[in-house]
Amino acid sequence: DVGAASPFAQNLARCVALLEASLPDFVSPLRTENCGDWVGFAGARPLLADFYEALRVLVVSFEEAEDAASLLLKMSDASADEETWSPDARAAIASFVGGLSEDWPRFAQLKTVLREELDRHGESFCGVVFVQQRVTTRIVRYVVGADAALAKDIVSPRVIHAGTPPSEDVATLRAFAAGESNLLIATNKAEEGMDLPKGSVVVCFDEVLTPVSLAQSRGRARQERSEFIVLRQREDRTVRDLEAVERHQADVIAREESARGEAVQVSDAYYQAEEAAPRLLTPATLSNAAVASPPSPIHAKSARVRLKERCDCLRSTLRFQESVADGRGAALSENGHPGFVSEAWIDGKRVGNRGYGNSKAEAKENAAADAISSLDLPVTLSNAAV
Repeated sequence: DVGAASPFAQNLARCVALLEASLPDFVSPLRTENCGDWVGFAGARPLLADFYEALRVLVVSFEEAEDAASLLLKMSDASADEETWSPDARAAIASFVGGLSEDWPRFAQLKTVLREELDRHGESFCGVVFVQQRVTTRIVRYVVGADAALAKDIVSPRVIHAGTPPSEDVATLRAFAAGESNLLIATNKAEEGMDLPKGSVVVCFDEVLTPVSLAQSRGRARQERSEFIVLRQREDRTVRDLEAVERHQADVIAREESARGEAVQVSDAYYQAEEAAPRLLTPATLSNAAVASPPSPIHAKSARVRLKERCDCLRSTLRFQESVADGRGAALSENGHPGFVSEAWIDGKRVGNRGYGNSKAEAKENAAADAISSLDLPVTLSNAAV
């Protein structure tokens, strides 16, 4: 219901409608397709793709991510394929995008954190920023590069997300390890299974949703005097809540292993790291930040295994549907590599966005990781598998 939407959402939807109306015989995907597929329908029209992506960001956040959607539109090239769009569409876009702000509190907080850590660590600075969506990696890199004070000290920021091919990921990690890049912006793809170099600061830009994500992202802050910073936390799922689930689960694992006469490794490792309580505070420069000292990382299972365990706990049926990407799929993968596509289906319903990869296994893993994020289950022991 556009009428019940915010003014920003209404203006964005109006611009999208005008762009679509400029294309003869174009059928809008907005009412018939999954929002994760919208961008693919833009084809070779980057401006329409950016507006679809901004609208998707707004929809999946229940209109809370106006900051990210605004910055994405500020990044877009309004002159792209200009001859395609009607005069009304061009005028509406110029007015709408021209009036958008680039000064948003959450991104200002991130820049403050990075600036403080750069000053504290100097040339040894090595930062990782975790985000939930691949589009946010683009936005954060844009924000960092547009800040003159940061740009002079941030060296070649790199991104990793579900759409980056393995060869590019390898090159990114090598550059990061060699100091050719000192800032990595990544989705949960880099939380799991990648051997990241030790970071002097790890920042969770978005809310941390599960104890597993907390443990994995926190485990990347392994340098001496390193910091682990969460810029936003949900009221019903705070960092303290997630840590409590970790401790509870460590207890359960310890009891089970002890009953079987096995070595109690996970629990011991966790409590040794937790002898000094995590340092949680709210710096004056950050309105809603939690900073914790990093304990040792806890080994985590692959996204596919964790998703299967969740479904088993809920007695749900999980299956993966796989195919070779077509032209539209290649556009969604952002790299022009068709490769493979996988979808996670739970109890006959597709969950999360499609996963892409150069192999079926990689596509399935990416689909499982996105499905886990999409489930948004309550934080309980049964769905917080370590």
